[in-house]
Amino acid sequence: MDGLLNPDDPLERQRDKLLNICTALMRRVEQTPNDQSNAYAQFERAALLDAQVRERTRDLEHALDLLNESNAKLSEASREAEQSRALLNEAIESVDEGFAFFDSSENLVLFNSRFCEDLADVPGQLVPGTSFSQFVEIVSRSEELHLPPGETPQDWARQRLLRHREERVVFNIALTKDRWMQVSEHRTGQGGTAILQTNITDVMRAQHRERAQLVDSQHKMLRATLDHLAQGVCIFDEDARLVGWNRKLSRMFGLPVRYIRTGTRFSRILEFLRGRMTFEEPRSSDWLEDWSQSTSKRKPIDFGLADRTGRIFNVFAQEMPDRGFVMSFTDVTAEHQAAENLRNLNRTLEQRVSERTQELGEALQVAERANETKSRFVAAASHDLLQPLSAAKLYLATLQDLKCGDEVAGISQKAGSALKSAEDIIEALLDISKLDAGQATFDVQPFSLSQVLNSLTNEMTPIAREKGLSLTIVPSSAMVVSDPVFFRRILQNLISNAIRYTDAGRVLVGARRGAGGAVRIDVHDTGRGIAARDHKRIFQEFARLEDSHSGANGIGLGLAIVERACSSLGHELNLRSAVGKGSCFSIGVTRHVGEHRIAVPTDRRATAFDAVVGKLILLVENDPNLAHAMKLMLENSGAHVVHTPTAEKALSLMEEIELVPDAMLFDQQLGAGMTGLDLCKTIRNSHGLVPTFVMSASRDPNLEQMCEAMDVPFLRKPIDAEKLMHALNAACS
Repeated sequence: MDGLLNPDDPLERQRDKLLNICTALMRRVEQTPNDQSNAYAQFERAALLDAQVRERTRDLEHALDLLNESNAKLSEASREAEQSRALLNEAIESVDEGFAFFDSSENLVLFNSRFCEDLADVPGQLVPGTSFSQFVEIVSRSEELHLPPGETPQDWARQRLLRHREERVVFNIALTKDRWMQVSEHRTGQGGTAILQTNITDVMRAQHRERAQLVDSQHKMLRATLDHLAQGVCIFDEDARLVGWNRKLSRMFGLPVRYIRTGTRFSRILEFLRGRMTFEEPRSSDWLEDWSQSTSKRKPIDFGLADRTGRIFNVFAQEMPDRGFVMSFTDVTAEHQAAENLRNLNRTLEQRVSERTQELGEALQVAERANETKSRFVAAASHDLLQPLSAAKLYLATLQDLKCGDEVAGISQKAGSALKSAEDIIEALLDISKLDAGQATFDVQPFSLSQVLNSLTNEMTPIAREKGLSLTIVPSSAMVVSDPVFFRRILQNLISNAIRYTDAGRVLVGARRGAGGAVRIDVHDTGRGIAARDHKRIFQEFARLEDSHSGANGIGLGLAIVERACSSLGHELNLRSAVGKGSCFSIGVTRHVGEHRIAVPTDRRATAFDAVVGKLILLVENDPNLAHAMKLMLENSGAHVVHTPTAEKALSLMEEIELVPDAMLFDQQLGAGMTGLDLCKTIRNSHGLVPTFVMSASRDPNLEQMCEAMDVPFLRKPIDAEKLMHALNAACS
């Protein structure tokens, strides 16, 4: 049945088709009387079809009712949509501003009558469906649109389309006849664009009037300000035309009225100045005109001008944000005159200072030479002083061995004490002279602090006990880094000083951990104490806090040696003291982490080479590293070494100190035209035979033959320390 009926036919036609089908079926049944069973079956089938047709007819009638109902609702919705559209049109028409809406496809959907009404030739060209780009092109060609100079309609349209890309934008459009329109453009959530146009002509005109009044007021204020300036000022626009100036400018240069007026070109004023002024810098004024005409950003310039009367002006020019520029002219004649006077005075002072400096330099050289001579003399003469003292001590020892009376024994004991004090003073003078002259040689290395403290305990305890004091030196297992001999001398001086100035009580020496992992050694005493005002003075040479003309208690060099040695070794030295409560000297020394230990000699003279002790040895070596090593080795053996790098300085030194060394060590290659053998000949001619050794790394056999011919022992480099010491010990003995 579905193939015989067309669902799109009206219900009446479908019903007629069904009736025709039933009639045809009945007719067919009647035409086949011979087959009764088939006829009855056909009848039943026709009855069934009739029932189905009636049911389908009811369904079609129901569908038709639904369709009629839907058509009624659609008609109602159409009426409501028309009413809504009418209300929307009425609403946008009631808006005071121009309004338009473009859909997401950038096509115009609707707009009110005030949209683009200020552009009289535009509304007639707008219809629903106009694209946004067509709308912009129509506006750009409008006669009512006021374009800035040099801007074309295409330029305006391009800028307008760039603004359209933003989600929200507000801008003003200039119209002819001094009219203005503000455009507010918003993007909707569905991608559409709503445009609102507002006429702001009254607002813009009011702003222009206020701005003109403000500019006029500012112009008057600017004029008053410029006229009160001490400088001459002129202002030019971007075309280098005069737009502002003050009265000082015309009076300063005598500019005629025809030059000082609005619009005068800078080149014309510059031409006037060329005939009356000269530039201080060696260049023409063309560069200034080129600067004023530059199309790129101008850099600030500063230059000087001078007129025929001798007046000098400082000129400063700088570009302004609008591409104009401002120039100021300052009369600096008085300043230049003062500067010239100051330069003349400076030249005079410099000449005086140079002369005085030369005089002071000569005096300083004399003083330095005298100080160097003094230090060298003390170093060189000490052995000559110590040797007779040693002989005197031997005589006293012999005298004490004899069976003499008590009076002679007491006198010999006092004489021995006096000789010991004299020997200590000479040793102190020797140490301070070397430290002052920078000739002290340090052998910085790690060593055990306990070795120094144990040695000082054995040495200083009897001295403290003799004075009735308690001396406690706390043992320490710390390893420190310093020169072991100088470090022992520092502690020895501090402990001796503490014992000397403590009348009763005790002296305590101990080590503890200091700041930064260092080791701090403290020497405490319960002595007289030191006033705060004297804390610096006691470290000066020969400074003593009590009046004494005896050397038994020292001559004030112990603390000076301590201060200089600590400074040279980089050890921190501190003092805490109060009058009547005692003092505490602290030394900070670097801690060494490791097991390396060396033996610390009890005294610099305690060596196996006794003959070298106290001897003066002249070392002439131009290699500073080798000279330092040899000097260190010899001084640790108890000798006094005087080193010079050249033969000339060696001869000059011997002439100054007027002493002959006990032995001499010369490098063969000394340079400056004199060899070690030449120096040996010169000294022998003046001072006779002196034990001399020549050192060289040369393998030339002729050199050894020359040394043998002069009876000079030859030492081949690298120097063997043991052989050298044996040779010197034999020569000095």
